[in-house]
Amino acid sequence: VLEGAGYQEGRLLVRVRLYPERKVFAAGEVLAARTFRLSTQARNQEALEGLGEAVRQRLLQAGYAPEYATFPSPEELARGLALLQGKRGVVRVGVVASKDLWTTERPLLSFQLLGGPPGPEVPVPTRQIP
Repeated sequence: VLEGAGYQEGRLLVRVRLYPERKVFAAGEVLAARTFRLSTQARNQEALEGLGEAVRQRLLQAGYAPEYATFPSPEELARGLALLQGKRGVVRVGVVASKDLWTTERPLLSFQLLGGPPGPEVPVPTRQIP
């Protein structure tokens, strides 16, 4: 990645950042997941944005350039919220790699509903309370 670093004696200074090309996540791999109780649209959005922050940190740790470690876009956030429409109770949402992810390409990610038991974030009563 080339970046402008100012001018010196009429010459443009350029800073170079190198990112090795390597496959870091396989297609279908879950980069982050969260279990939460559905609530208002604003709270659901907050939960998805928190999940997005976990994914951004994971992408940076994997060696992505900061300009590629951006998730979710406004469009992807809208798709994630649409995924939750009509659902009730506790859901487990994950951010999944839509294809193999390489450090030199923009990652193609999406929100998906995941199966499995609820996580420790949302306690579920084990018996009916009268």
